[in-house]
Amino acid sequence: MNQETFKNSVFVLKDKLYRFANRILADQDDAYDLVQEVMLKLWEQKHTLKELKNVEAYAMQITKNMAYNKLEKLVPRNNYLKQLPNDIQQEKYPSL
Repeated sequence: MNQETFKNSVFVLKDKLYRFANRILADQDDAYDLVQEVMLKLWEQKHTLKELKNVEAYAMQITKNMAYNKLEKLVPRNNYLKQLPNDIQQEKYPSL
């Protein structure tokens, strides 16, 4: 699969993959990053994609699996944040 074929058959799915990832992750930035990772993974597998019957279903499956993996990594962080007392003062300048 060359670059033009990839662009016409796989890259056109990016908006649909983004909406799907955003529905699972409920965070636009995380969904955007995830779709970029999925596109990179698909590009690395471009020679085996032509053997697939349904590239869209394969891309959706990769997106779903990667999104659930990302959610699993966030669970311990969210549990920790829930355990913090409510009276902890928020940082005024968190970017510093």
